[in-house]
Amino acid sequence: MIYLIIGLGCWIYYIMIILYAGRKTDFSKFWLALGSAWIAWYMFTEQKSEWFLQLKNHVILVRFLGLLLLGGVFCFFILLGMVLYGMIPKASKNLDYIILLGAKVNGEIPSRILMARIKRAAQYLKENKETKIIVSGGQGPDEGISEALAMKRALIMEGIAENRIIFEDRSVNTKENIEFSYHLIENKEASIALVTSDFHIFRAMAIAKKQGIHQIQGIPAPVDTIVILHYVVRECFALVKEKFVKNI
Repeated sequence: MIYLIIGLGCWIYYIMIILYAGRKTDFSKFWLALGSAWIAWYMFTEQKSEWFLQLKNHVILVRFLGLLLLGGVFCFFILLGMVLYGMIPKASKNLDYIILLGAKVNGEIPSRILMARIKRAAQYLKENKETKIIVSGGQGPDEGISEALAMKRALIMEGIAENRIIFEDRSVNTKENIEFSYHLIENKEASIALVTSDFHIFRAMAIAKKQGIHQIQGIPAPVDTIVILHYVVRECFALVKEKFVKNI
């Protein structure tokens, strides 16, 4: 029954995610697929299908599949540890620049994820009066304005002076966010931090270091508890993808 319970739990979590963040939430269908796989395995084991009984008789194959599964779980937990490590705040005070990485804009309104990043950036700027901010993010096909413009407007509403905000609205992903923003900084020895969601810090900093920006720091913005598991798991897979395309 444990397989069925896990499967149903994954389905319920999928429903919670789409109710909270919408059906277009990245990677949300992973939980639907994972739940379906657990339930399918439950049905195979409960019905004692001929396929399942034959599989049990192939000891070497079963052991190989078991080792493969254990290897996958081991690698996943290593990636998980990296993501969790990145969530620990590390940024110094009075940095020269912070770079605010974009996220989804609903029409002209920042998504919850993006608004959390904006508020965290505004908090840092209020505590460190000389720091400037680069807002970075282009306009997606389903966005009413660029992410950079949405962030700039929200920062001004938070009480941040416009002359402290530097604008970058061409980037379409994290790699370009960092690359294009760094080009706007004349002093390459300046102290810099990335402001992004806590689960995203490790990957963003790894991408920056791959570009040769080794003095980079991270300022994590918290994510609501209901979706943190989803984003942390998604981030583990994203790290593999970034490694594959040589961004990290």
